[in-house]
Amino acid sequence: MREIRDFPTIHPPEKEFWDISCLKRLLSHNADVSIATSTRNVGKTRAAMDLTNECLERGENVVWERWDKQGLSKTINTWKNYRPELKQSGLDGGDGTVLLDESTGGRIFCIPYGLSDNIKGLDIPDLVWEIKDEFIPEVYRIRTRLDREFEASMSVRKTLKRNSGMRSIYLANCIAWQNPYCWNWEIGPIDKGVTRKFIDKVTISVDGESYTESRTIVWENIALTKAMISRNLRSDMLAMTDKQIEDYYDNATKMEYTKIEQCPDKSIQPEKMLLMSMGYYIGYRKCNNKLYLYASKPRSDIATYVAEPEYIDISKKHFRYPAVAKTFEDYFNNGRCIFDNAKTIMAFQRWLWHTRQKI
Repeated sequence: MREIRDFPTIHPPEKEFWDISCLKRLLSHNADVSIATSTRNVGKTRAAMDLTNECLERGENVVWERWDKQGLSKTINTWKNYRPELKQSGLDGGDGTVLLDESTGGRIFCIPYGLSDNIKGLDIPDLVWEIKDEFIPEVYRIRTRLDREFEASMSVRKTLKRNSGMRSIYLANCIAWQNPYCWNWEIGPIDKGVTRKFIDKVTISVDGESYTESRTIVWENIALTKAMISRNLRSDMLAMTDKQIEDYYDNATKMEYTKIEQCPDKSIQPEKMLLMSMGYYIGYRKCNNKLYLYASKPRSDIATYVAEPEYIDISKKHFRYPAVAKTFEDYFNNGRCIFDNAKTIMAFQRWLWHTRQKI
């Protein structure tokens, strides 16, 4: 069972950075995982560093993660500039680096979570935060990361959570919403200036006993203020065209993603194919260079491309052809998919994710 709540989150126009006060506002939702996404150079990492510094002053421990050692070395160098007095050492029993505040005993454990198998025995006392910086790249250039990221990330979190009341903070720059986290958590795109809270409750029965647990994820898709945009334009205008700048600061057209509406021209014939995931059929029309997707009834006269292998049935024209997903993924990532309802959005995302998976 899932409950979803939206909180409009608009920062004052003169605010130049998404700072520690903004982060603490996000953390006030007391979620298991708190997520902030935006364009680059808004202040997310610095806000998390300021929060970590407060923890160090209290003698508490924080884990700071990047996907690989290369990214982690940038994090360590940033911390050396921020707190040069921190004592650096290797991580016992795993890949990583420890930065120690000798005056309080507080430590930062810097870990490459892509090497999750190497840190399964890690045990950190007094751990308060897991901070995953750039947990979703702007573009997945390495297929193995796309395939492994979520599993590796959750493996590390399970190891860290084992003996602590740790909560997680995940930060990322302007993203494509087709990513393993959204697929696995069934999270659809979030409008700019909205903080969305997902509360999931699960009840299971084991040996006649019922167990109920809940999980809360909160995600702010940061709407940049006028001051933030002006500050960044001075550097971006040298590296991008006017159109690229507009698209980037519109957060890659993400406002388009959550549009729920009907096709404006119903006289357009639906495309002669259906998509299907776990029994949910989706048809679509093309109009004004957009795809209008809607819940459909099964049809035996046209091909249906299924996501899950168990639904393949040639006699019903139910086929599985992973290459077909690429076109739909491109439309979605460019903000050109419109849906008839929220169920279709989630079924479509599930269809994309399951279709990409290898059998």
